[in-house]
Amino acid sequence: MTVLYIAGEGRSGSTVLSMILGSYDGIVSIGEFRNVWQALRTNELCGCSAPVSLCKFWTAVGARAYGGWETIDIDAMINADDKFARHRSIPRHIVLRRLLRDTSDLGAYREALGRLYDAIQEISGSRIIVDSTKRASYAYVLRDVPGIDLRVVHLVRDSRGVAFSNAKAQIIRPELEHPASAEPVYMSAQPLWRTAIDWEVKNLLFYPLVRPSKRRRVKYEDLVAHPSEELSAIVEFAGADRDEHGSWDAATCSFESLPHHTLGGNPVRFRRGRVRLEPDDEWKFKMSRGQKALVSTITFPLLLAYGYPILARRNQTSGCTHHMRTLARRHKA
Repeated sequence: MTVLYIAGEGRSGSTVLSMILGSYDGIVSIGEFRNVWQALRTNELCGCSAPVSLCKFWTAVGARAYGGWETIDIDAMINADDKFARHRSIPRHIVLRRLLRDTSDLGAYREALGRLYDAIQEISGSRIIVDSTKRASYAYVLRDVPGIDLRVVHLVRDSRGVAFSNAKAQIIRPELEHPASAEPVYMSAQPLWRTAIDWEVKNLLFYPLVRPSKRRRVKYEDLVAHPSEELSAIVEFAGADRDEHGSWDAATCSFESLPHHTLGGNPVRFRRGRVRLEPDDEWKFKMSRGQKALVSTITFPLLLAYGYPILARRNQTSGCTHHMRTLARRHKA
């Protein structure tokens, strides 16, 4: 099977991209799947809005993979994830790949993951699985799971936009909102300088992961400015039909927010109906010059490499607005 792994730093549009791709024939989106063990422990809400324990899809996956989730030692799986899928383990994965592949603990963990992805493929009937976990550390584990053809979409967003988004407080995690009487759980906020360092380091970690033919870099800004072209290129890279459009509608620059069986991710996955793809460029207007300068100074090597301007300019025209104006001009012509 093909696992299309959306890699990169958080707050870069991975949830929306995975939702759009999950509407294509032969493709299933499972969200940030590294969270599966924590999701089982806390019984978080699936993207279909049902608790994982009551979701028919994940119940069927657990039964197919292991004969039921109750047969799995969740604590042992979380410990294995902590041991092998943290960023501190990446040097070992790069330098000692052959040796680590043969260790009994890592082999058992990969075997358990392989059974899960096999079950997801069988229950969904899809050949391509979109995993939007993003973290490089988990991808290094996943690349050597037997039977998986790992292809990486390296999703990059301007570091200043990521830093501004990560600094926001009081953003609720809706997957942990049940029961209704419980106190809300918020996403953790992070200072600008910390996100800037993370952005620089984490993006660099993906380059040794897979050979260039198995990796495609996609800029968030290109995705929202030219969505149809970028989506076609991504599905072709994944091995799907380039001419298939799923729920994406180029005329309205929108997609249908379906009840995907996703774990983790942006709260948008709980919305229903058509969602218009709009760029999130609030940071251009609300960050001070000093804040922009701080993040730009820390991240300027990759900003330059990815073609971002060091001095960010305000742009009043959104990607979809520009796209629809272009379509209107063509129609008039």
